[in-house]
Amino acid sequence: MDNLKKNFKFLFFLICIGFLFYKFNNNFSYVSGKVQLGIFEISFILFCAVIFFNIINLKAFLLIKSSVGYAYGYSDWSKLYFESLIINSIIALSGTAYRAIALKKRDINYTKFIAINYLLLGSYISISLLLVSLELLFINTNFSKVSIILAGILILILFFFGPTILENFTKFFFKFKILSKFEVPVNKLFEIIKKIFSKKKVIIILFLNTIIVHIFEIVLFYFVCTIFLGNINAQTIIILFVVSFIIDRIPFVAETPGFSEIIIGFIGVSLGFVFVDGAILKLLLRLLTYFSILLNSGVYFVISYYDKNKFVEV
Repeated sequence: MDNLKKNFKFLFFLICIGFLFYKFNNNFSYVSGKVQLGIFEISFILFCAVIFFNIINLKAFLLIKSSVGYAYGYSDWSKLYFESLIINSIIALSGTAYRAIALKKRDINYTKFIAINYLLLGSYISISLLLVSLELLFINTNFSKVSIILAGILILILFFFGPTILENFTKFFFKFKILSKFEVPVNKLFEIIKKIFSKKKVIIILFLNTIIVHIFEIVLFYFVCTIFLGNINAQTIIILFVVSFIIDRIPFVAETPGFSEIIIGFIGVSLGFVFVDGAILKLLLRLLTYFSILLNSGVYFVISYYDKNKFVEV
């Protein structure tokens, strides 16, 4: 079954890449004109991408340091974090497993690791969706304002009461004998999550840092759009950003290079752009992600090489 899934994903990847190659080849002169950037534009975009991922990294470090007592420094965490992102980009979730094993050697057990990841991912998605709701209100489109406001309120409720709601929800499944053996470890997990989340410092870290991350994310998206798509209004940029954000939250789509580029390409067509405009936009954002992860990982690898005392061998 696993082999069938891998073969299907690889075949789908080839289809996506083949389709993009066909589109780019048919519009070669148009594409070549789009990618002629000056050194200033390239440097500025790369700089923003590197800083963006460092802000995300800082959020994770502050959370793990203040919640479960991570005893090591920022450099050690950063090296581990960016290494795990590189591995994740090769095989989905493998980098997450690598980070869990490495943190176990740093006295952070698997239960605490899952709790930290739940808070990181949950806060990022919920707060970002709340900000996206506000942005949809800002652009004043045909979206129902009442529906957007209600969605924002629902997101806030899920953010603050999510652990309790999820804990009560899982209790139903523990009534089944086959699942009852997981009741104790799962209850322990929720106890840790609620204990961490009860700290005001943690809530401040999650809120403020996620807001900064989101602002940086949309600003980077804005600059990429204006450089590649020319004069484009704020409403169109926000719509493209919202679609891109949602697509990146869908595991299979985000993990398959070329798939999200095709989706954004067709979305761009519906907004009045050429297909390759949207595809290039998403492809550039993906390449910026890879570049930033590799560069940051390289920087902390060099630091670890010259100052081994600050790092733990994995």
